[in-house]
Amino acid sequence: MRALGDEFVVDDVALRRAIGRRSRVNIFHEASATKIDLFVAGGTPLDAIQLERRRRVQVTAKPPRSLWVYTPEDILLQKLRWYKLGNEVSDRQWRDVLGIVLVQGEHLDRQYLADAAERLSVADLLARALEQTEERNRVWRQVAESERVGDQRVTSPYQPFRQFSQRFREKHRERDSLRHRGQTALSLDGRCPA
Repeated sequence: MRALGDEFVVDDVALRRAIGRRSRVNIFHEASATKIDLFVAGGTPLDAIQLERRRRVQVTAKPPRSLWVYTPEDILLQKLRWYKLGNEVSDRQWRDVLGIVLVQGEHLDRQYLADAAERLSVADLLARALEQTEERNRVWRQVAESERVGDQRVTSPYQPFRQFSQRFREKHRERDSLRHRGQTALSLDGRCPA
């Protein structure tokens, strides 16, 4: 933890417990108020493979900093494992599982997931998650056939959110640009912000 410096806060007792149990611990970056889940390797038969599959993500440009993260497939597998270890009662873990499948969709490596889920003894849970998300997608396709957002037909469950997010980002850029020039900015609904 010394390598992280004073910018991060971690409970030493929780860290030692996580290392001993090969589990996880929360680390907090004070300046950004960001919570980071730190997972200790060594708890599953897939640890070596997951470490090989990890991806490097740049988190700041100046100074340039990056960190390693698991792939969506490996996060999904861990969530399925924790759900099973918790006697399949954690709504939070299950929502996370479904969320990963819904957001990543066809980008997930289904063959890797099937093979790894079998090794972790969570293949039944993976099948259930895939089935539930496919059912949700089927419902959204039916909705898309009958609904429109503005003058456009809904083509995915995320389209209205994406459109709102794009408008929100554009307004934020416009507002920030105006602020830098010392001018008043408007909020999304056209009112002056407080």
